[in-house]
Amino acid sequence: MLGGGVPIYSGSKRLNQVLLESRWQQQVLLNVHGHTHTSPGMHRFAEIDVANPGPLRERKFAIFTFKYHEPLKQWYIAASEFHRLER
Repeated sequence: MLGGGVPIYSGSKRLNQVLLESRWQQQVLLNVHGHTHTSPGMHRFAEIDVANPGPLRERKFAIFTFKYHEPLKQWYIAASEFHRLER
């Protein structure tokens, strides 16, 4: 979202449709992309975490740590770090 609450529509409309399908809500843990330059960070899209570290050509990247929750028998994102390489 930009400063007045206006959503940014970018990327694949079909991917958005697929991620909204209930069967994917339990199967996709994280969707990572780096194309949208105006909104780096991490957000929720339906029940799926979406991460945008920003464009790699600007030396931006992210590191994710995943852990397995034994009682629930599922993976989760334990940590996320967003970085930019120094010159």
